[in-house]
Amino acid sequence: MTAQVTWPYPCPQPHEQRICERLAEGEMLLDICKDKEFSSRRTVQRWVRSEPEFAYQYALARACALEDGCCRLHRLGHAAVENAVDGRHAHSGCQLLIAHDGS
Repeated sequence: MTAQVTWPYPCPQPHEQRICERLAEGEMLLDICKDKEFSSRRTVQRWVRSEPEFAYQYALARACALEDGCCRLHRLGHAAVENAVDGRHAHSGCQLLIAHDGS
């Protein structure tokens, strides 16, 4: 499922929008730019520096991906605690939760 990105500014070029959608889904820019339909990573980074609207959407997409990654890590930590066979595994799961929650 592809994330739908809402554009508060005039919609960017279609390839810029697709880059942000894929970033929001958690793909790395390096992998996205390997596709022939997209510009190089350096070009995209130049857009981030020179086009404020694109930079804003790029940052939002990265924030969405980061939040999803943190949620997955949190879920893994809970699963590790729930499925712990011995104290060592439970301790590892608790450490993951502590790191995620910032406690």
